[in-house]
Amino acid sequence: SHAEVEFHAMRARFIPGGHAAFVLSLMNCHPWSLPSTGGKSNAYFSKSHCGKYVVKQISPTEFESFLEFAGAYFGFMAEHGASSLMAKVFGMFTITIAPMGGGRTKAALGGMGSVTGKNMSQSRAPRERKEMHFVVTENVLGFVVGDDDLRGANDSTANVDGD
Repeated sequence: SHAEVEFHAMRARFIPGGHAAFVLSLMNCHPWSLPSTGGKSNAYFSKSHCGKYVVKQISPTEFESFLEFAGAYFGFMAEHGASSLMAKVFGMFTITIAPMGGGRTKAALGGMGSVTGKNMSQSRAPRERKEMHFVVTENVLGFVVGDDDLRGANDSTANVDGD
């Protein structure tokens, strides 16, 4: 798994209710509907139903890069996490989707079991095995509402001072 023990420790330390509360929050995520969703990479973003967590699809390179410095990250967070402004990463997951034939598809979430789907249309069923990587972080932009983009600005923002 992807630093499973360390992520459990992060959730136990920083999330009231720990792992169980984290899982409950992620059971119903909604696509992030801000105008700037995806940025240049057009990545998938979603937000947990409670708004506390952000799920972002990341590239294989980003995924491997995090795993390379994960030890230093977890060490820093163990020592300074409560007072740090650095966003907390609460999990990294890989979803593998593989065709099984006959229109059936098998999906597995990083070592947490698999699901077999029969109702996926032939046009949506993958023809080859596909892996997608996701990172779950705290939502440091919890204050952002409405049409605000990730910088906190929106199209109707006016310069009141006239500068």
